[in-house]
Amino acid sequence: MNGADNDINRCVSYFKDNKEFGRLISNLHDLFVRHERCFGAVRLPEPSREEEKAISVFFKRDYYNQQLIRIGLADFERQLQKIYGDAITLEKFLEAYYEKQIIKKE
Repeated sequence: MNGADNDINRCVSYFKDNKEFGRLISNLHDLFVRHERCFGAVRLPEPSREEEKAISVFFKRDYYNQQLIRIGLADFERQLQKIYGDAITLEKFLEAYYEKQIIKKE
């Protein structure tokens, strides 16, 4: 296993161990598949306190007491790269997280 594989495995483990990210990851995946690229933003209406805390810690930004949290796919990818290394893309992360390749239309 090379360094990039180890980084992606650590990354996926973090998000799978922290179930508070479940709705965010699901929405990121759905939007990425729809656009077939890192484009747009997901919305989390009425986030739970656990979601607010997890997202705030991950982004190092205050997401508490908001009726709606909006996260750009590119912003999420940038934060992944800051924490886990530049080799990690949103597409690679989602494929590893869901353990299946994202099929793109030709």
